[in-house]
Amino acid sequence: MSYFIIYPIYEATVRLFIFNAMKIRTYLLLLATTTGLTKSIAQDFYIKAGTGYAFAMPGGKLDQNGNALNGSVIHSTSSTKYDLKSASFSSGLHGNIGGGYMFSKNIGIELNADLNLDPHTYRATINGLIGNTSTTTNTYTYNYIAERQANNMIILMPSLVLQTGGNACNLYMRMGLALPFNTGIKLHETYLYSTGDVDDYTAKIQNYFSVGIAAATGVRFKVSEHMSIWGEISTLYLSLSREQNDLETAKLNGINRPLSQLTGIKTVHYNKNGISDQYGNAQALPQPFSNIGINAGISYNLSQRTKKK
Repeated sequence: MSYFIIYPIYEATVRLFIFNAMKIRTYLLLLATTTGLTKSIAQDFYIKAGTGYAFAMPGGKLDQNGNALNGSVIHSTSSTKYDLKSASFSSGLHGNIGGGYMFSKNIGIELNADLNLDPHTYRATINGLIGNTSTTTNTYTYNYIAERQANNMIILMPSLVLQTGGNACNLYMRMGLALPFNTGIKLHETYLYSTGDVDDYTAKIQNYFSVGIAAATGVRFKVSEHMSIWGEISTLYLSLSREQNDLETAKLNGINRPLSQLTGIKTVHYNKNGISDQYGNAQALPQPFSNIGINAGISYNLSQRTKKK
């Protein structure tokens, strides 16, 4: 064949090959991008679980009525001795579960549910109190003991997460809101009179809902393709005001007394408008729920990552 016939056929064949090769390359790039995006999304989801202990943050020492929450007060004829310690109704052994999503290797969001598994019981004693009978000249002394323990409170914590994005070791920080639920407190009061009589009462305290702030700083170590262990120091800033105090049981000198036989207010309603009277209304004041915690646990990456060849 002549050159003038072969060359146009060759040129057309090469052009067709290059055109189809470019199309195939485009399809492969699109497929790779789509597959990579799908894998990236899968790799960004993770779940976590852990446990830890929360300690009372310094400062919360007095209750609604100005009485000691944790410690002792001793009254004498000439002085009063205080030995008060901090208290927080969110302290104790905690367990938490959660999950998160990373928009990039450095920024993400997380939702944790924290459960107070074993709330700390606080005991306060006030000795040397003076009471009056029906006549003001007839007085008596008594000691007061109060034990308070919070319910198994649950806190939902939506947070923003910032991390270094390292592979083997990853430093992170999270901060967000604290949404508390089941925040009631069990109150046990004992009055020991100088006459030898003993009054024993239990009450249930309900609290108003309020939003707090939760934050943590920690480190995550990768131990396998999907599994990591983590440890952190957390802080919770939260205070809740009383909403209602209901007397539940009464025992006088070891004998149960029906509440219907007792005189006086059995339910106290707390308000935020400054009203306090003799009919069972009182001003709501904040109670300490802030804490500092130490936590550790494991996290699992939900990706289906394949090893690179």
